[in-house]
Amino acid sequence: MTDIQTELAWKPYFVLADHYDAVRPGYPEAALHAVASRMPRHPGVPAMAADIGSGTGIFTRLLAAALPGVLVVGVEPNDKMVARAEAVTPESLNVCYACSPAESLPFATASVGLATAAGSAQLFDRDVFFREAARVLQPGGALALVQNKRHCSEGGFFSGFEDLLEDWVPGYATGTFADRTGAYAPVAFHEELAGQAQYTDITVELFRWDRRFADAEFERFARSTIQVQQAIETHGQEPVMAALGELVGRFSHEDGTLIAPYVAEVTSAVRRDGEAETWNDGA
Repeated sequence: MTDIQTELAWKPYFVLADHYDAVRPGYPEAALHAVASRMPRHPGVPAMAADIGSGTGIFTRLLAAALPGVLVVGVEPNDKMVARAEAVTPESLNVCYACSPAESLPFATASVGLATAAGSAQLFDRDVFFREAARVLQPGGALALVQNKRHCSEGGFFSGFEDLLEDWVPGYATGTFADRTGAYAPVAFHEELAGQAQYTDITVELFRWDRRFADAEFERFARSTIQVQQAIETHGQEPVMAALGELVGRFSHEDGTLIAPYVAEVTSAVRRDGEAETWNDGA
């Protein structure tokens, strides 16, 4: 893997914090409720949830709104993202942020009821992360991994967008995600969790939703993605953005808006009863 690909895999998170926060997609309400329902409630025990790889706090804030009375801690290794998250999070939300990697969480053993990772787990060292999440989760606590996936109906907008990415992005194939090195591979969280002794009751739920982009907003969003950043680095900005503009023009409505179809995938698992310290051996 080239240094350029590795650098670009992290660029949206390290140098585009304000832009990233403004253009990244949100999550459907039904998916938020599904995740929030995993939060266990124990009388007399302070309720805390952790959003791992929280970036600028997009999912963190939504989760906090769906979990009144629960402290939600966003955990993010990039201080620029943390600063942006703190700046845009209303004081009315019960949210705070910590600067820390997913593989070394700043929580005591068995102190967290719900751990989430929204659009970020593909970038983790997941063998280490799964053990670390099991360490901090309470018995019966839940891990929920949320991933927005482009819904590629035949001949639809995202079908054309995927074709564009395959043409312009080295190593990219539809259905793959960039990992921490910039390489592309499919991700099957449910299969990975099934191989972990720490977890049980693994489920996958899918939530279809549409995002409406106004005017040239999709092109600004696309430039915040790892894939388009790599395409520009390889081929130059002008031809890549021209191809993207042509595609957007073909599918935009008369009022200039564009409807982009997504599926939010929620993969969740419950921490087995047992000693978390044992599960964390060798981490």
